[in-house]
Amino acid sequence: MKRLIDIICAGELLFCSALGYADGLDHWHLRYSPPEGTYFSSIASGPDRFVAVSESGRIATSTDAVQWMVANSGTTRDLFRVASGNGMFVATGFPDTVIRSSDGTNWQSAGWQELDTVVGGVAFANGQFFLLASEVSGAPRLFVSSSGTDWSRNRFPHLPGDFSALLHSLAYGNSNYVAVGAWRGPDEFSDTDPLVRISQDTFTWENIPLPYWWNRVEFESVTFGKGLFVAVGSGFIAYSADGRNWTLVNDVFVGVNRVAYGDGVFVAGGAGQFATSTDGVHWRKRDPGHPWSSIPGITYAQNTFVSLLGGQIWQSDPIASLTLSRSSPLELSINGPVGKTFQVEATEDLGATNGWATVASFVLTNSPSTWVDSGSTNKSQRFYRAALQP
Repeated sequence: MKRLIDIICAGELLFCSALGYADGLDHWHLRYSPPEGTYFSSIASGPDRFVAVSESGRIATSTDAVQWMVANSGTTRDLFRVASGNGMFVATGFPDTVIRSSDGTNWQSAGWQELDTVVGGVAFANGQFFLLASEVSGAPRLFVSSSGTDWSRNRFPHLPGDFSALLHSLAYGNSNYVAVGAWRGPDEFSDTDPLVRISQDTFTWENIPLPYWWNRVEFESVTFGKGLFVAVGSGFIAYSADGRNWTLVNDVFVGVNRVAYGDGVFVAGGAGQFATSTDGVHWRKRDPGHPWSSIPGITYAQNTFVSLLGGQIWQSDPIASLTLSRSSPLELSINGPVGKTFQVEATEDLGATNGWATVASFVLTNSPSTWVDSGSTNKSQRFYRAALQP
């Protein structure tokens, strides 16, 4: 059975998407259910491997996200974050555990020796690992390494509000590093406000003030794609091109706390709900069909998203998406699994019965691939959809 991927329309150089068509993110498959008492808290992917971490030092690894095996981390400490880059995985755990592995199976100490520092999350961006930590007093600290060992000294200066600040995630794009988290006022009744810091070199950081009506928002995850930073947390999604000027998406997404980007698609996860976007601005809510209380981790690799749902590991169907350029004749850009056959269909009237006609069929040799519709020049409007062939 062929699977419809997306629908976009072109008319007077305006673009829109139509909802209600199945694609890879409407279909999720349980790949690994851990033993009782194990709850996976973070997942990362490298070029040829996925790694998920849990409490008591438990780690699971897979080369295809379908078949999983348990790995020995060498620690019984709870692990709550993992990141991948430069051929290395780095995992962190409370209060001072930092381990690394080149294959996800054999792990060793990452040489962490910072006293009076509580280890937090870890991220990989622009060729470097970033360890997000805090002083015992609560002020955030940042350490950098290209290999997952030999960590730099703290890169964060003390800034106003540091006594109650906590950093959760970091991303790089448009020549800027953006770290996000939350901070709270000095008294116990103060609201939680989002924390955003920006840097061009990881040495000099600037606090980015956000409007007062953003209170009670705690950013827990940030990613970069298609020229935009997207940050999520507390049921909200926000986006920014430069990391300084942020816009809240005009909707509420229940419990959303993680976001990932891959091959033209953003995926944010929350309490029993996914939200997806192909531009970071317009979002579509999706019901995965299962009442998960949380989604603590999402990653993308090998043309698929892999998510931690209710502590289990779930995988989406293969992902593909369409984008349309502002040109004449029209150009469609197709992101999807290389080597698969795609069929492009078009119609001038969405309401017409059996109005879809096949206008192209080809094997995707690279992603994204561009296809030019030479027959679009004399059309006032045209709708497109792609079908991934079995």
